Formats: sequence, C-alpha cells, structure tokens
Amino acid sequence: MQFVDVLNDDGSRRFLLRPFLTSSVRSVSRSKTQLFCMSASKYASKEKGESTELAVYDLVEGKELRRVSLPFQAYTVTHLPLNGILAIQFMDRILHFLDAETLNLLWTTAPLYVPELSKPKDQQEYAEVVSYSEIPSQPFPYPAPPGCAYVDGSVFEDVDGTVWGLIASSFGDKRTHEILGTSAGMISFDVQNREHAFHPIEFSPWGAKPLFGPSPDGRFAFRYSPQCDMGPLHDAPGDSDKMVWMIDHHHLDLWSLTDQSPVRRIHVSDIPVVRYVRNETPKETEEYLREVTSWTNQGKDQYRHPSQKPRNAESFKDVISAGFALNELREAQHKTKVFWESDSQAFWVVIRNSMRRIKVNGTKGPLLFPSRYLSNEDVDLLEARPGGTNIGLKETGVVARHPHTRSFRATENGGKFDFYNEVLEIPRTLAESDESTKILQDDMISITAVSPLDVTDVAHLLPGLIRVESWGQEDIDAGLERLAGSLRSDLLGFSSDGGISFVFQVGASFFDEKQFIAEVNKKGIQIVESTKTVIDAWCDALLALNLTFGGNSEGAGPLAYFLEFLSHADDSCSDQLRRYCVFRDGEHESYSRDRALKGYLDRLSFTRADLWQLGILYALLFGRDGRTMVLDGKVVSNWIHTGILESARSELKPKEFAHMIKSEFAYLERLPDTFAAFGSHPDAIKAAKQDLLGQLGWSLWDRRLSAGLSD
Repeated sequence: MQFVDVLNDDGSRRFLLRPFLTSSVRSVSRSKTQLFCMSASKYASKEKGESTELAVYDLVEGKELRRVSLPFQAYTVTHLPLNGILAIQFMDRILHFLDAETLNLLWTTAPLYVPELSKPKDQQEYAEVVSYSEIPSQPFPYPAPPGCAYVDGSVFEDVDGTVWGLIASSFGDKRTHEILGTSAGMISFDVQNREHAFHPIEFSPWGAKPLFGPSPDGRFAFRYSPQCDMGPLHDAPGDSDKMVWMIDHHHLDLWSLTDQSPVRRIHVSDIPVVRYVRNETPKETEEYLREVTSWTNQGKDQYRHPSQKPRNAESFKDVISAGFALNELREAQHKTKVFWESDSQAFWVVIRNSMRRIKVNGTKGPLLFPSRYLSNEDVDLLEARPGGTNIGLKETGVVARHPHTRSFRATENGGKFDFYNEVLEIPRTLAESDESTKILQDDMISITAVSPLDVTDVAHLLPGLIRVESWGQEDIDAGLERLAGSLRSDLLGFSSDGGISFVFQVGASFFDEKQFIAEVNKKGIQIVESTKTVIDAWCDALLALNLTFGGNSEGAGPLAYFLEFLSHADDSCSDQLRRYCVFRDGEHESYSRDRALKGYLDRLSFTRADLWQLGILYALLFGRDGRTMVLDGKVVSNWIHTGILESARSELKPKEFAHMIKSEFAYLERLPDTFAAFGSHPDAIKAAKQDLLGQLGWSLWDRRLSAGLSD
C-alpha cells in the first residue's frame, strides 16, 4: 500500500498520509500519541546493502515528527509501550529493537535458533521425541543441535513488560545434519541485557504446531489442536452419488504463556474438510483417513503429538506423507482468525464468513453467519448438515464473495468486524444466545459502508497529477504540452513505488489515463498532435535514462491508452508506435503491442513501406519479449501467426522483403539491451532468423528469400 488512512472511531477520516514517495508502506504501528510507518526495504547501491525508512507522525494531526533510514531490511514494526521501544522484524528470525522516542538502535539479535530433535545413535530414520520438560530454558548455544527458529507474527508484551515472541522452527535436512523434527514455544527478550531465552512447549518429529493469537495482556495464546477429531460423513451437495464430505470437529487449544502449559481445548465449529470419491484407492478412503486421525490421539499427552509413528508407516517418508494428508484435511484451520476483546476475557473466532464469541472459561455462543454473505448453496449446506454437528462453512462457492476480516474492535454492546467494504456490528445479545448456529439477517445487525480511497482523496499526494483548467481545446492542448515538457525534464519525478501512472484533474474532476481518453473521445476533442508530442517526449526520456517500464493489471504501461487512441485516430503514427513498443519491458507490458500496434496494422494493412516495416517489428517483438503463441498445443511461429510471411509471399519480391527484415534486425541491434526482456537483442535476432528460415519451403520465392537473408 502507498497510503495510510487514519480514521476516527465513527469512521470519519482524521488524516491521510503518503509517507514514502518511492516506496510502499510495509508496516504500521501506533502508540497513544504517535504513528510509526515503515517502508518496504530497498537496495541502496551506495551503501551496497538494504535500507528501510521509518517515519513517525503525530497521531492527532498527522504532522511528521521525525524520520530515519535504517541500514537493514525489515518487514514489520511493533510498538511496545511498557518498554518504550520499537521491535522491527526481518524474516521473523532477526529482530532490531529501537528507542521509540529517539529511534536509536538498542540491540540487534543474532538469527534465532532453538534446540531441535536429533537422530538417536541407532540411526533410525525418524527422531525420538524429547520430553519438553527435559530441555532447560536457556540462551543459545543449546545442548542439542540447533534449528532455525521463526517468530510467528509480531512480538508483544505481557502485563509485566516482558517482551515475548511465539516461535516455531523449520525441519532440518537429515542428509546434512541431525535435525529431524520441529519445535514450538515462546522466546523471551531481555533488551536491556541483550539476551533471549527459549521456552518450549513441544518437540516433535511430526511437526510441532506453533502458538498464535496472543491475548492483549500477554497471558494466553492458541494452538491448533495436534489431535484430529473427525465426525460423521456428509453427502456433498450436488454430487452425493460420487462424493462424500468428511467433517472435522475443529478445536483450538488455549495455552497459558505464563507457565507454558495448556489450559483447555475449545470446540470451535464443525467444518466439512475434504471431499473424496467413494471406493477410490486406499489412501483416499474413509478407512485410511480415519486411521491417520486415530493415530494423532494415541499419545499419552492430550495436547501434544504422539511419540510413536503411525501404524503401517515403514519409513520416515511414510510418516511425513501421513502428516501431509492431515494438513490437507485440515487446511481450513489456516483460514481461522482470532480477535481478542481488550480485557482478555473473551475472543471471537472467524472462519471465512462465520464467527463465534468464546470466553476464556470455554463458554461459547452460537456460530453466526451474516446472511448477506451466504449463497443459496451455502444455505443448503447448513440446512443439510448431519444431526449433532455444529457445522461451519469452507469455500463451498466462489471464494471472492466470502469477506476477509481485516480488523475487529470490541464495543460496549458487541463487536465490530471491519471487512474490506463495510463494518458489521454484532450485538452481544446475539453472540451470547443459547442457539448452536444462527443466520444473521441484515435487520439484526448494524451495517456501515466503508468508502474506499478514490482518486479524489489521494490526488494531492500523487506525483503523476496533471492539472488541466477545463475541457476547452486550448486548455487540453496546454495541459498535454506541460506534460510533455515535464516528461523531458523530470520523468523520474512522476515515479512512485507502483511505477508511473498519470491522473488528470480537469476542473474539479479527476480521471485516470483510461478515463481521460474516454472523455476526450466522448467530447470530440482533437488531441492527435498533442498526443504525438507526449509520446515522443516519453520515448526520448526513456532512451536518455536507459529506463524501461512494465504494465498495470491490463498489461498497459504509462501512456499506453494514449497510444491506443493514436493508433485509431491517426494514419501516420508509425514512429510513435515503433518507439513506444521497443522502449518497454515486454515481459510485463503487452497492451501496446497486442492492442495499439496490432490494431493499427489490422486497420491499415500492409499498404505502405512503413507499415511493412512495422509488421516485421511486430513479429520480432514476440521473441524479444519472451512470448510465444500456442495453437492446439503447438507453438506457432511468430512469422506465421502475425500473418507477415504469408502477406509478403503474395505482395512483395523476396529481395525486397529480405531487405526490410535486415533493416529491422539492424534497428533492434542498435538498441540498448535494457529494453530486451530476456537475453540480448542479438540473441533475439538470431532466434528470429532461425525461426524464419525454419518456415521456408522449396518454392522459388522461399529459396530467394533465404538467399537474400544470407547475403
């Protein structure tokens, strides 16, 4: 994101920021009075390393207070108020702690490690579980081989001011060292003494599940239950003759972070987790899935994995395969979000479009479904659920219609969920009712639309804003003339982290490039000559800077819609089309080639020498851009699908066509290789020539063309 939109409690805008002109905003954190914005990291050529900007703003008025460039790469920033510090994380393995007022660096940790499982001396393929209680909490080095550790999410404080991170480790490589399992637990940071210590909760060769979702007071967190609890079968809607759902009784384990011990297991919902075909291969049958599920419950510890491998698992590979099968079964877990209320006594669990309020003591309300997000298929699934199940939904329909919860805020009378386009406030009375599930009609809840940022909001912060007085011909010409002048003098001044894009302000109205061109066409304003001036200025600036560009979601680069307009409105813009199409990153910008250039050639055909030359360039661009045309599963030559070779056979002499081709080869060879998406221009020319020769037969015309290309 490039903008930070700070809102008041009632949803009104307090202020809008664009903290970084040439970088996006990677992370944001806040204190009671200040807002901390961190940029995406960039490589600094002078320092020969990564750098990250950190800007601090007053939270009341949005005034910038201070800014610093950090000489390292970073992903997240977190304000820790009880310690008065900022925690900045990179790759979740290295942390930097800064003074929140001065932004001075206090401590940079070494890459994090935890003790790991190792192979016993008898060299069996999988590691034996070490009891979590046998490993002391101590700093590195550990008595066992260390494993790479990762802080899952941001670090946080407990009520006593201790800084914690929820941590897990990666599997090792048994070919090169002894690490064969993973760890899960917590890591505490003593910033003053620059020490950290690991507090384990589980070591497992099967993959210990990490903690997540710490409470505001830092005393609780969750784990997905290591044990599986598969419920009854459920005929899949629409294909019950062939397909069957298996239902997972979805549980979360609540853990105390104070003493790293489990508190209780909480049943969240029943989720249809997998469909499989009846009577398929053994590993896809109910028998196999239930057998693997049963194995997870065979351990002595209710809250940790079993120590023994599954029955019939002959090797470590078989065990891992069983684990993957379970993870695939339960992948809906990874879409679960937990939002705590501020007093840490209750939390809300959200799985796609269902939500439920649960107290720390295990008391839970109904599973709630806002009707506005349910399709008919969803409702059918709810109504057809097997008896005794409290079923929630997976993506039974189009994923896009299910909202992703962005944030949650507890209110005096309930909870507010912020989706991407609206806020739903759910009354506490509904969240605490005795029903098992409840569909929430719109009249039961409060719905507030959230207006997304539009160009009017951010125009004053955009480097690519072009102001035009009115839609009058003279004003339009003057505005485009100013744009051309600015491109020649300061093209990079239009750049931002998202590249270069233009916004036109005409009077009090704002238009993006595509909208501006549409309005010009609608009003019949003549901008052919002005557009040529703008395109020429753009191409001259790119060549001078040796700079290339990509495209937007449509593959259109900056000014590509102007170029398309020109290709329809003018019969003599071959030079503008040529230069724009060669000064671009053809891997990421295709609109100008496929829409503007092709449309121009289709409209005018090969009726002039410059159009023949442009047609040859069109064929060459595909190879230079690393693009191929495939028809019926076969690659089609660029000389064939563009139609240039067949047209030349009927309208040109072989010598004439060969001369044109060699002219285009020479033109491309003079261009800097910056503008070649893959390899170099000589490489592209060589491949294009071989491709053309491969399309030639034994006709007199083809043989003469081949000879002409060899001269």
